[in-house]
Amino acid sequence: GNTLPLALAWGGLWFSCFSLSGFFFDLARVDPVLTFVLVAAVVVLLEDVARPRRVTLVILILLAALAILIKQNAVVYVGALAAGLVVSSGWKRGILFGAVTAGVVGMVAIVMQVQSGGWFWFYTVSIPRHHGVEWSRMISGPGPGGVGRLPIAWLILPGLGALARESRVRRVLALVLAAAFVADLGMIGHRWSFDNVHMPLHAILVLVAAVTAPALFTALGSRSDAIPVWLLIGLALQVWVTGFD
Repeated sequence: GNTLPLALAWGGLWFSCFSLSGFFFDLARVDPVLTFVLVAAVVVLLEDVARPRRVTLVILILLAALAILIKQNAVVYVGALAAGLVVSSGWKRGILFGAVTAGVVGMVAIVMQVQSGGWFWFYTVSIPRHHGVEWSRMISGPGPGGVGRLPIAWLILPGLGALARESRVRRVLALVLAAAFVADLGMIGHRWSFDNVHMPLHAILVLVAAVTAPALFTALGSRSDAIPVWLLIGLALQVWVTGFD
């Protein structure tokens, strides 16, 4: 629902996070793959909120299970997806999503455990359990960025408030955004982590900004084909804060 200039602006906001994420966007690592799957899951979730269907639920389950198998901390995001389904469609749909997702992940884990001769559980559970969490890292961050230089959340938080008439969508987006912060804090506090773990959070922040922008502009009386000056100032500040090169 965004115009082309706005779509380019949101894309620019995403790319301005390149240095903040440790310049990992273009490298073959697990975090870019996880980011793609999580963003796809959020998009499918919003489609299901707008129009609950069996096909969207099945796709959401597959994406959620894949995300957990890519990186274990995606469980936090999957919990947010389940909460979003509860808010939008009721407990039955949310519990069904959670149960089937857990079943899929469990079956794959059993198969991988058997095929690997026990190494699957060792590498995905036993080793991470001994890494520990350093609370100071959640504030200062492991690299030059840290939590102090996360994308400016106030650029999108007003948009969430502008969706008051669409309470279900607003609540779902708020849940996913909150889960992104929680998951990101947990990942950045994990010993030996690096700035690339911020990528899923950056992507979801930009996605929420794009989704909420039309409602926010309407609430402020802006024309749909215009870009408010405050948005340009906000984007310029975003680029400056992240030290975009």
